[in-house]
Amino acid sequence: MRILKFLLKVLVIIIILFFLSGLLFSKISYTTSQRINLPIDQTFALFNDDSKMKDWMVGLQSFKVIEEKPGVVGSRYQIVIDAQDTFTKMDELVTSYKENEKVSLTIESIEMIKKDNYTFQSIDNQTLIQNKSTTEGKTYFLRCLYASFYFFIKRTDQGILDSFKVYAEGGVMSDE
Repeated sequence: MRILKFLLKVLVIIIILFFLSGLLFSKISYTTSQRINLPIDQTFALFNDDSKMKDWMVGLQSFKVIEEKPGVVGSRYQIVIDAQDTFTKMDELVTSYKENEKVSLTIESIEMIKKDNYTFQSIDNQTLIQNKSTTEGKTYFLRCLYASFYFFIKRTDQGILDSFKVYAEGGVMSDE
């Protein structure tokens, strides 16, 4: 009986902490980065090539142009991600774009709003990509859930940059 009471108390504490996390961390923020062994112009072009994203972006099932604007800012896309046989449709809006310097995106699904701010920096004929992200659940429960899975979400975004590095350095771009 003592063990049952102890386990019940532990469960109650875990539940309380879960719901407190949504109050304390309504948005989660993190930074991921990767160094690519290519010049910045090639890295930036490859990173932003819609037709090649499926080759390196883990889980990407489709990428569809909704509206492309001159200068890129304001362009909208629809992406479908497969995360363990759960397909999620998301709308992507380009909020900032400066060639060979930065791309900022707002990605929205029925569950969340995510903002990615990618910067590209040339270092010794290589490119450093950094992504400062914020993710916010659209409901209180989802904010609690995202706060609880902070490390998983960050690791997933790092995995995307890691996958891009492997793809980009595999000799995809050429100076034909």
